[in-house]
Amino acid sequence: MGEDVCYQPPVGYVDEPYMYVYDAFQAGLTDGGTYLNQTVQITGDYDFVLRRIVGLDSVIAPTGQFRWRGPNGENTSNAPVTVGTAQRDQLVLPEVVFPRTSQIAFDLYNTQRRYANGNNALVPVYQSQIGFAGVRRRQHGVMPTAGNFRRIPYQTLLTLQAYGQPAVIAAGAGGFGPQSVGNALTASLTIDNYDLEVCMLQFVDTNSLQTGAGVIPNGLNYFAVTLYNSALSALTSGYVLSQFVSDGVPFGPVSLGTPGQVQSNTVVSPTLYSIGALVPPLVYPKETQFRVSAVSLMGNASVPYLWSPTTASLNILLTGFQRIPC
Repeated sequence: MGEDVCYQPPVGYVDEPYMYVYDAFQAGLTDGGTYLNQTVQITGDYDFVLRRIVGLDSVIAPTGQFRWRGPNGENTSNAPVTVGTAQRDQLVLPEVVFPRTSQIAFDLYNTQRRYANGNNALVPVYQSQIGFAGVRRRQHGVMPTAGNFRRIPYQTLLTLQAYGQPAVIAAGAGGFGPQSVGNALTASLTIDNYDLEVCMLQFVDTNSLQTGAGVIPNGLNYFAVTLYNSALSALTSGYVLSQFVSDGVPFGPVSLGTPGQVQSNTVVSPTLYSIGALVPPLVYPKETQFRVSAVSLMGNASVPYLWSPTTASLNILLTGFQRIPC
């Protein structure tokens, strides 16, 4: 009941999950290059606490290297680190605080952007990003974990329809990435009874999601998303690959709609990254909305990555607690 003691920011501060994204397509990178002093700007009236770096393998070749710098420009390793597979999801321990208006600077060696084919076999759909995950921290607030209540486990599904067809891209257009798709779909859940505490998100598809050769290749993202807090402020600096924010651990049958009615072929979007729970949880008071926007990163023509069916529904599974006043 009441107040959490397992996670507390400094007294007088409030934390909420946030992710800054570096998009290789938007940055104009080409494969096989070395790019020094790339930056992500810390924006708004918030400090940013960096705790994890994800997606390096979607931007850098297995033999490529990466090195980032702290808020004072200091290198965090004595030499660039080879990415391979072991370093694609890096924990930052201890956490590093980047003050508002500062920037995260880093170097990329031997770039190799991840992509799938889009509407035309000559048009790549780039799924190549680095996510800098942690919390944004502001002064003069009270963490929403405080209060006199008891927690009741809660799960629900939101649905986005017809996500299989991104904007039509002409041959030779040079490809596109999550920030240039447009035509975003939005799903909302109005909190109409008790405050809701969201601890984990999982992106679920009720179709088999198979290609002509079998299941979708591991590592490809079906879509990119932006999450919002209870004030409808974005919790990412742009559309981020779904695998950066979804927990991909299988969770068993899911009831869709009618209690007890189970969709037997429900599967979880596979993930390469161990994202896990939202820390701290996102709290949505009564009469606010949970909202997520998504853009499709799938093709809609007879190309190697033709999703079957080309039109489908995306379910977003929210796991957390309702807060029942005591």
